[in-house]
Amino acid sequence: MTGNTTNASQSDQNMIAPVHDRLDQRDLLPDEHLVDTGYMAAATLLDAAHDHGVRMVGPMPPDTSWQAKANEGFDLAAFTVDWQAQTAVCLRGAVARQWRERLDSRGRPVIRIRGSDQDCAGMPRTRQCTRRASEPRDLVLRPQAEHETLQRHRQEQGTTAWKESYGRRAGAEGTISQAVRGPDIRHARYRGQAKVQLQLQLQLQLQLQLQLQLQLQLQQILSAAALNLLRVDARLTDTPLARTRASRLEALSVVA
Repeated sequence: MTGNTTNASQSDQNMIAPVHDRLDQRDLLPDEHLVDTGYMAAATLLDAAHDHGVRMVGPMPPDTSWQAKANEGFDLAAFTVDWQAQTAVCLRGAVARQWRERLDSRGRPVIRIRGSDQDCAGMPRTRQCTRRASEPRDLVLRPQAEHETLQRHRQEQGTTAWKESYGRRAGAEGTISQAVRGPDIRHARYRGQAKVQLQLQLQLQLQLQLQLQLQLQLQQILSAAALNLLRVDARLTDTPLARTRASRLEALSVVA
């Protein structure tokens, strides 16, 4: 069990690289890393594969466009992108040619592709494509490697093989559930991140000006040790595995 105490505003995606770095230092890097949706992003997957040779497996966040939510509109998956010609072709054959490379509000590179009245000539403006009354639609894409990774993973996670493979994540979820219900790991017993993580810095002024920094994550370490003891006891006493808990809504549906 490994972890790191961060501010609540810290994105899970930003913590994948430090976790992989620590595992690499201990020669414990896995071939596959099963994670939840919070850690999944196309750029994160590519970095993990490039920097550590780790294949991340988890549910990719869905397309949040209104076309995708309607389940009948023309979302990004409905367009074929020609990266060399810098065009995008919709399912009806209209070609969008206005290709512009920009930065989004977070400073990340994106590609905006816009059609024109000439490109969409003869194509009815249906609510499946755009809600604009006159102007053509804008497509916003990530760079090629990220876009293709995103689309491929969204398609794969709908298959039975992917679901069976990701089912192994249940063990990790069970550990998290036990840590929450037992040591109550989601609630800090101290005020302030410094006390939660209990960071101790020892600086020794030697001839080589060496600096030793020791970080002890007291609450997390003790909670993990407690979980290990509970599981050892359950194994030695042949305690059966707990049943998967049902949500209150699911319980009501079963009663009904």
